[in-house]
Amino acid sequence: MDTFMDNPVVMIVVGIVLAILFFSLLKKLLKLALIVVAVAIIWLGYMHFYGGGIPEDTMDTLNKTSDAVEGAVDEIKPIVDEAIDDAVEKAKPEIEKAKDKVVEKIKEELQ
Repeated sequence: MDTFMDNPVVMIVVGIVLAILFFSLLKKLLKLALIVVAVAIIWLGYMHFYGGGIPEDTMDTLNKTSDAVEGAVDEIKPIVDEAIDDAVEKAKPEIEKAKDKVVEKIKEELQ
């Protein structure tokens, strides 16, 4: 197990896989939020045209929820951007080292 942790190439691959999983999770959460918003809009339209109006407390709850979601997204976005930038910066030297090793091995094989 220690040999995997000491190998920079393996750690880079693990980091990339974790980043991909993180992004896919965010994409799925975004899709879920968009579906919930679409259903809410359809329901509100139905209530407006056929249900005799939208109850006032529903609109208040919707506005509060919308504000909370926007606030959460605004708070999370800089954190995620910073984490991605840090991961990329930390991975660059390891990628360069791995690339140099591969180039050296290719040069050795060609000679």
